[in-house]
Amino acid sequence: MNNLQYYRKRAGLTQAALAEKVGISLRTLQDYEQDRKPLEGARAITVLNMARCLGCTVEDLIDREAPQDG
Repeated sequence: MNNLQYYRKRAGLTQAALAEKVGISLRTLQDYEQDRKPLEGARAITVLNMARCLGCTVEDLIDREAPQDG
């Protein structure tokens, strides 16, 4: 599970709901979650909107280390 998927699930959102809120296609979100597309290559505003929707920081999403619950 990558960080995007972790924070999305923690926020209680489906892939479709997050994609709609952020303004991207479901397929694109799935590609980010499955590491078929690097999130680092996404538009900055897209990643910022994801972070805002998920209640985390941009760094939380693109960090390669697994998130720590605490």
